[in-house]
Amino acid sequence: MKKIRIILSVLALMMGTVCHAQIIPPYGPGQIGFQAVVLCESLSLHQDPDYGSPSVKTLNYGDRIIVMDQSNGWAHCVLGDSEDSLSGWVNADYLAVDPAWYKTEENTAVYAWNDRTAPKVALLGANTTLPILKDDGDWMVVSLRGAAGWINHADIEEETGRQIQEGTFAYIHDPRDLPEAMADIIENDDAVYGFSPDPNSQRLGSYAEYDWTDPDLVEKAQEERRAYHESMESMMDILYRMREEGASIEEMARAVSEERNRLRLEAYKDDPEGLAAAKESNLKTYGHEDGPTSDELYEKYGSWTTVLQKAFSPNLGMDVCCGLYDEYYWLYIELGYVEE
Repeated sequence: MKKIRIILSVLALMMGTVCHAQIIPPYGPGQIGFQAVVLCESLSLHQDPDYGSPSVKTLNYGDRIIVMDQSNGWAHCVLGDSEDSLSGWVNADYLAVDPAWYKTEENTAVYAWNDRTAPKVALLGANTTLPILKDDGDWMVVSLRGAAGWINHADIEEETGRQIQEGTFAYIHDPRDLPEAMADIIENDDAVYGFSPDPNSQRLGSYAEYDWTDPDLVEKAQEERRAYHESMESMMDILYRMREEGASIEEMARAVSEERNRLRLEAYKDDPEGLAAAKESNLKTYGHEDGPTSDELYEKYGSWTTVLQKAFSPNLGMDVCCGLYDEYYWLYIELGYVEE
């Protein structure tokens, strides 16, 4: 498959002028600084323009900030318009500075490249607003979560890709094409998202007793699942920062595994008894309270890629059942489950 991730250097290209009702112009002249938007899943705001400088905040995809200056690949940013607003430096490659915006009016397909026969990488719902990275007349490049895709100006679709119509649902990326996604689930035509946990699965079997045809129950499960993913933002911050610095898979796996151990214990900060039980379990299992070391994990799995995947522990099947498979498809790419 051709790479769906478009090199962010397109930010440096000039955007053409387009007459289209859904194009929202840049903020424009007369402003103090330039409005910018974060393009990657997470981005560290440093005190100084140096990766070794302390991180004062983690910015997330879609966050809007003000860029006051740029130097040597770094952007000096302010997070508000008051005198005491937090400021710092970020990698300018992961910002769109003073962009125009695209706002959908109906369901709109996003393609892997500028060809309608190309794979669809997303289907945007109505009233979705995204920054434009480049415009080539009939086609434009827009930013997705940590990636990018192509939209045809005239290509407004009503019945394609990911949608729910008359009780049916279909993913853009078919989970049945990925064994890891289907390992713990089964197809279920009556389920809200077409799949439910396999009763015989060791990992998800206990969830099979829930009614996956109940929209209210599945909506609650989706909210909890999304909250679980969001709880790992600090791990994603480490992963992206180290990737920016050119770290190896081993180095990233070691750092992320250590952070995972910290988060697991931190989850018990308001539960002293639970924390004591977790430490005791770690002590009995691994010989130390903090959890498994990265070397122990490598010995168990035999691959640093697998160690990295296990640190995030994304059960793809649960994401499928909760309607989140397309939303977190970028994560499966990042962790090596899917080749671009």
